This record gives sequence, C-alpha cells and structure tokens, in this order.
Amino acid sequence: MRRGRFTHAIVIPILLVALGLGASAQAATINVLTQGDALLSIDHGGGQVRTVEFNADGTYSTSDGAFGRWEVQGEELCTYRDENSDVQGRAGAVSCGSLPADKSLGDVWEMPDAAGNPIIVSIIAKPASSE
Repeated sequence: MRRGRFTHAIVIPILLVALGLGASAQAATINVLTQGDALLSIDHGGGQVRTVEFNADGTYSTSDGAFGRWEVQGEELCTYRDENSDVQGRAGAVSCGSLPADKSLGDVWEMPDAAGNPIIVSIIAKPASSE
C-alpha cells in the first residue's frame, strides 16, 4: 500500500487533516459516526459535496465510490483504501489524521482541506433506506 497525503480535494484526506487531537478525544466523534445512522458530509464549495459512511465493523465507503477499512492507530484515525477502489487513481492509499473531539449529529464546522482551502464538514443523518 502507498502511504501519504493528497494535495487535492479528495474526501478521505480532507476528512483526516490533522488537528492535533488525541485518540481519546476522537472517541465520541467516531462513536457517532459508526452507530449506523450518521454520515460525514464534506462540502468543498462549488457544489462539490461528498459523504463518508464509517461502519462499526471497521469499513468505510464514500459517495464517490471509494471504499476500504478504517482503524484508530495511537492518536490518529487511519483509512486504508481497498486495492479495488481506484477512485481518482488512489487504490491502496493510506491516510491518517485526527478528527475534532466530541462532535455529534447536526454539528457543522469549518476546517482546511489538504491544500489549505476552507471546507465545511458536518455530521448528517443517514437517509432512510429505499428498501
């Protein structure tokens, strides 16, 4: 697997921009995101909005088709893109960083993306299934 950060606006690296918070501080936010009823929404501006679904089994998927697994390593949340998930040429990519602490459903915050551009991140309710 390749390890590194992206320099352009892609969902997971933007999500994982290091904010300097420890793993214990991330726990509440991670728990909210893995309960099955919430998504992380990332608004890049200009109509570019992507969502990330984190599952309690350690997998994730994005609205633009990327998927893989995630885990907490020390003070960072790391994502490992599946070798078969070649969205934007990043199959097998690894990204690590910190999430803000104690975020919950409905919270919205601004943070920089990997290139330093402002993005709006929020925790939104997962749409009801059409089954």
